[in-house]
Amino acid sequence: MIAEEIIIPSDPNRLAKIDEITERITGQMAFSREAQDDIAISVSEAVNNAIVHGNKSDPEKSVVIRFIEQDEELKVEVYDEGEGFDPGEIGDPTSPENLMNSKGRGIFIVKHLMDELHLERLSKGMKITMVKRKNNQNVNPYAPAAHIEE
Repeated sequence: MIAEEIIIPSDPNRLAKIDEITERITGQMAFSREAQDDIAISVSEAVNNAIVHGNKSDPEKSVVIRFIEQDEELKVEVYDEGEGFDPGEIGDPTSPENLMNSKGRGIFIVKHLMDELHLERLSKGMKITMVKRKNNQNVNPYAPAAHIEE
């Protein structure tokens, strides 16, 4: 069931509203405080990436955010209208040659905070799907449990 769908222009000033909605939904679903924070950071990062990298901050392009409640998990989908990217080309920000790069950490962070991460290049833009399960709330968030698919 889609709990909520929000469509925003590519304006970073809209992130505060997305944070409020994320907090409300995760609170209603009774996620732990730590899980709520993980979800909030991940959603904010994904939406910011969609605005800045996907849509190139073009206010004529939109970002769609869907919060989907499924049993004991929350699925969040973020869509942009950009050119998309090849998920296989994402470098490891922890490798020595990437340590000083200022980009490339968002997907890495989301991957480790959420239980699942799926990246899908669409005919127009990208779809990022993140899943957080309530039964995994005590799992080390840095364990390699997330998946990236092309």
